Amino acid sequence: MNQSSSPSVVVVMVPFPAQSHLNQLLQLSHLIISSNNNLPIHYLASPAHNSQVKSRSLVTNYANNSNPNFVFNTKIIFHDLPIPLPSLLPTTSPDLLHKPMAALLHSLAPTATRLVIVYDILMEPFIEKVMDSISNAESCAFYSISAFTTFTLQWESIGRVGL
Repeated sequence: MNQSSSPSVVVVMVPFPAQSHLNQLLQLSHLIISSNNNLPIHYLASPAHNSQVKSRSLVTNYANNSNPNFVFNTKIIFHDLPIPLPSLLPTTSPDLLHKPMAALLHSLAPTATRLVIVYDILMEPFIEKVMDSISNAESCAFYSISAFTTFTLQWESIGRVGL
């Protein structure tokens, strides 16, 4: 692909495979698209999760106010990865996801000047192995829990009881 026709930035979303985590990065994808319609967004998840997310990726088209049509947001490019069930992830070796994720990210890297990977913080072990091998990649961890929850967990970890 020649440099003039390739996008300068490609965004890749890597959610943790659980419903609430999938929705948050899907919503972030829609926000990014709404601010820059030409920015390609790639969404990596299991086939089952992608199917569920696609059903929630319907965008209301209010061209006809009396009968709004729902159209699929085709700006998000979904990729199916062989991701184990969430209950297996804590005991799963990062090597299990490393190969398919690395292959996909390496195939996307030459298509843009910058590859931006936005990943759920719980997916960090799977992402950090890939980052070193892609020179034009940048990553951004997405914290899917609230600041209050983080504070509460830290408060309890130092032995404080209740708030």
